[in-house]
Amino acid sequence: MSAPSRLHAAAIAAILNAALPASVDVYVAKVDKADADLTYPYVVIWPPPARRPLDSLAGWTGGTVTTRTQITGAGTSDDEVLASLDRAAEALHGVTPTIAGRTCGQIQQADEQPNPITVDPTVKTTGTDPGRDIYMGFIIVQLSSYTT
Repeated sequence: MSAPSRLHAAAIAAILNAALPASVDVYVAKVDKADADLTYPYVVIWPPPARRPLDSLAGWTGGTVTTRTQITGAGTSDDEVLASLDRAAEALHGVTPTIAGRTCGQIQQADEQPNPITVDPTVKTTGTDPGRDIYMGFIIVQLSSYTT
């Protein structure tokens, strides 16, 4: 059985793959295309290790885990990044994913305010339109689930 952290990331990826335009690639934990083959915008889901809260006086109960997953958007303009992250947040907001063997809560955007969209000074486009700036930003979503 996969780790709950991976299961959460896979559920988020499935929702985003179904909801985002086909022109927006969704990656999990790595971008597995050569720079020359990348299309913009795209998003990357960065799975974190799950947190296991103490739910009762007796200690940890029932396999409950929570992940706070960063979704990074990359594009050739700040508008591309904002649009892809807004679409991702809208697609995930309030959704209760289905994960075999787990009961999930609703996905929600985390309370902290992410940084503004910025130019990544270390990356430029390659391929058919080389040398353009790449803009990046992120949102963080939270998902809790427990073993059923």
